[in-house]
Amino acid sequence: MTNITNRLLLIFAIIGLIVSLYLSYSTLSGIPVKCSLLSGCQIVEQSSYSRVFGIPVAVFGVLFYLTLIIGVFMRVDKKYQSLITKYMLYITTLGFLFSVYLTYLELYVIHAICMYCVISAIASTSLFFISMYENIKEYKND
Repeated sequence: MTNITNRLLLIFAIIGLIVSLYLSYSTLSGIPVKCSLLSGCQIVEQSSYSRVFGIPVAVFGVLFYLTLIIGVFMRVDKKYQSLITKYMLYITTLGFLFSVYLTYLELYVIHAICMYCVISAIASTSLFFISMYENIKEYKND
């Protein structure tokens, strides 16, 4: 783990958290999402795929990004660094795969793109690749 990768993880997780908080607030309050670049945000938000077990997908995003932010701060302790780095790879892999699934739904099922979903997908993909890089680097050092 380096300071640079820790900072990158934190930056992408904060970006994802902000987007997920906004989408969660919008969905739970009933206030339509403001979509300036792409016009598909409301279509995606109102689709049957925007909830899992009745819970807005964005709420899962909030939990995902919060978990990673906590993990970044916990990795400062050398005692847990290796274990947390490994778990972060598992978590980011799940987040990345879920983002791929949601992007597939947007493109091929819903036929609408939400710019906030794209930002979240970029953040989760970046988190996955940074986490993979760290785990490969750690594996080579063992």
